[in-house]
Amino acid sequence: MDFLQGATRRLTSLLQQPPTGPRLQILSDVHLEVGEQYRTFTFPATAPFLILAGDTGYLSHYDGYLAFLKAQVTRFERVFLVLGNHEFYKGSYEETIEAAQRLEREPALQGKVVLLHRRRWDYDGDDENLRGLTILGCTLWSALPDDSREMVQLAVSDFKHIRDWTAQRHHDTHLEEAAWLRGEVERVAGEEKRRQVLVVTHHAPSRRGSRTRTRRGARGSMLTRPSWWTEGVVVVVGEVAGGEGVGVWAHALLGRLCAAGDQGVCEPEGVRAPEQHGREEGEGAAGGQGGEEAAWV
Repeated sequence: MDFLQGATRRLTSLLQQPPTGPRLQILSDVHLEVGEQYRTFTFPATAPFLILAGDTGYLSHYDGYLAFLKAQVTRFERVFLVLGNHEFYKGSYEETIEAAQRLEREPALQGKVVLLHRRRWDYDGDDENLRGLTILGCTLWSALPDDSREMVQLAVSDFKHIRDWTAQRHHDTHLEEAAWLRGEVERVAGEEKRRQVLVVTHHAPSRRGSRTRTRRGARGSMLTRPSWWTEGVVVVVGEVAGGEGVGVWAHALLGRLCAAGDQGVCEPEGVRAPEQHGREEGEGAAGGQGGEEAAWV
């Protein structure tokens, strides 16, 4: 426990932007598919490592997505990519995973992009602020209780825009990824060398601490119901982040910091789309201009 407290203090100090500057910059939910902004969107680079925590754009827009990542590898030493639910739009689950794996291998990205799809990455460089860092990443699809699945499938756009995606498969994938996370955290905790663990997911591990949003229509009312996406995910908090092993949990999708284990950081709103493209204030791509409100670790 002393080690965990020490690791948490070190990770928390990075959140406070030490004199050396932040080491990890987190950006999510920029939705570059809106207005096809892949080649035009920019934001300040303030750390050597960039974490894209999902909903960067559609991977079916492969060339545009690649162009965006090409711009980032010229500005960052490493780019970590977590897939959000919108990455899968206009394709199937399998096609999207294959496209993401192909992106990671693109010669133009110089080996700097790390796909965090149920994957562990260990830092082995010389930066003392990052020494001993382990990053665990996956989408962490949300849990869907039995009594909500039919309504969710009818109302949530994921099931309209991801080919062959069903509420049952959504829930089953959540169970797989939650089990993977638990196993990896336990594995790291059991190793002789002590490490700082940063978990990065697109979906949040808990709705606890989130800001409730009011949206019109059936989908909006469902997003305020804990049963829509948090039951079952809370188990991850209780058994993984709430126990030993996790220093910081970074995620997207919620409106503000969500406590997860010892520390949580959430950067859910990215940047404002050009003229909002008909979106309501606070929906989809919204937030600060030019990415100033990105989170740092």
